[in-house]
Amino acid sequence: MASLYSDAQITELHEGRTTANRAFTNLRERYLVRGYKDARAEEHAQHGFSRRLGTLIRAVDLLFDLLPPELDAIPERDTVVDATIAIQSFMLNTFGCLDNLAWIFVYEKGVTKPDGAALDPQSVSLGSKAVRASALTHSEDTDSLSSLARIEAADAFQTNGFGLALCSAR
Repeated sequence: MASLYSDAQITELHEGRTTANRAFTNLRERYLVRGYKDARAEEHAQHGFSRRLGTLIRAVDLLFDLLPPELDAIPERDTVVDATIAIQSFMLNTFGCLDNLAWIFVYEKGVTKPDGAALDPQSVSLGSKAVRASALTHSEDTDSLSSLARIEAADAFQTNGFGLALCSAR
């Protein structure tokens, strides 16, 4: 049985993996070394977002180990189940990263309800009206990471790396 991918596509997938690992590692490092105004934001950055980024990196590596692009045989059922677990972990941790980023933004920018009360925990997300409206009114400090406008790993992952390789390789 021949590989599903051409040699060029296999090379592109491996290069995308390298690019994605580098981008995630750099992004995680930036969130770990950044100075935070609020201890709760730092907690979400260090023990939430950064940990989850590490899990995302590991999930991609596991997929490449379990189902390398060069694979030309049908994998064992247990291998497919393990790959499915890695994919599900990747997806859940992606949403967890977005949740952590929302909390980091809320704590660092002091986002509250219009009356000044704390936001309800269920209303904290990057898609919530309160967070989106606040993102439009807060300017960035020159020494801080851009809050909502620069989630660099997602862009690098999708347009320059593994995501693009997966989407283009058929």
